[in-house]
Amino acid sequence: GRFNFVSGCHYGTWQVGAAIILDANGNPVLAPHGEPNLVVFFADAKAGTIHDNWNTLGMRGTGSHDMEMQQVFVPDRRTVMLGPIHPGSAFQGSLYRLHNYLAPPTVAAVALGIARSALQSAIDLAGRKTPNFASSSIAARPVAQDRLARAKARLDAARAYLLCTLDEVQGYFEDGGEFSPEAALPVLLASCHAVDAAVQTVNDVSTVVGTSSFRVGEGFERHVRDINTVSRHAFGSDARFESAGKILLGQPADFAFLLF
Repeated sequence: GRFNFVSGCHYGTWQVGAAIILDANGNPVLAPHGEPNLVVFFADAKAGTIHDNWNTLGMRGTGSHDMEMQQVFVPDRRTVMLGPIHPGSAFQGSLYRLHNYLAPPTVAAVALGIARSALQSAIDLAGRKTPNFASSSIAARPVAQDRLARAKARLDAARAYLLCTLDEVQGYFEDGGEFSPEAALPVLLASCHAVDAAVQTVNDVSTVVGTSSFRVGEGFERHVRDINTVSRHAFGSDARFESAGKILLGQPADFAFLLF
């Protein structure tokens, strides 16, 4: 098969991918929820061929190229069914019990970091830059004061919400709580909210710094590119709000990684 978004493939020694299991007639084997089940596998990265096609607007440093593998044997011990998940003895830690819901916070953390960098850079620039044809610096302009203050409040609140939610859910599992989509829902919601807040923060920063936001070399254009790229990640996109809403309303999740 050929796999998309293999981040770090140029230096990684293992390839992690997902494949559909087929029966003797070539038809997908269905999981209890009625959809084709996936098996996650680990294979020697040297057995694959990298297709250098990660030509993107942002997040270029992840090197998430395609990788192709043909006739590669993977032993059972290097595979795990995507679900139902029954972690072994090595995965009894409370956060591991979040299963695939542990992925959204990792995307949110990247988004929050990008936004925090953009905000701090804007604060540093504000006292030094006086816009063309203006008589006062950015720092002295009420619109900049208002937008940056709101951006900081929004970003700090989103970060606190995410960390607090992770603490609460970790405590729930440490107290013997069982996994369910409903139990993990707060983590998904807090993660989606964090990404959304990060995008809004970078947009506000871009407005405040003016032409500096698109000049290559000043850093702000990279923040814009990176935040708009990471916000399309499957675990952080607007579509995951819809997934969260389905769980909230008692509907089955619509995203393969959240079906269990």
